[in-house]
Amino acid sequence: MNYNSLCNDIFALDKDIRFTGVCDCTGKIKYGGTREGLISLLSPDEEQKSNLLALERWRLYHRLEGKTGRSSDHGKIIERIIKLVLSQYTKDFL
Repeated sequence: MNYNSLCNDIFALDKDIRFTGVCDCTGKIKYGGTREGLISLLSPDEEQKSNLLALERWRLYHRLEGKTGRSSDHGKIIERIIKLVLSQYTKDFL
């Protein structure tokens, strides 16, 4: 897989995406990074710590997957919740 190409394609999805990257198991960014022309909001040390936390959450999710089940399509669920709220719970405010 071409990870640099992947990161560039993710940036192309939306101009508001500030960062995309692929890191190794130590949290060090190997591909991608902050969008060209922007300054990172985190120091390199904070970035690595943030990546390590994300990796640990991912590992924990996979360790518990046998009990909690596989993830659903979060995008579809969020979209359905938004439609429900807009159609049923905002009538009094419009």
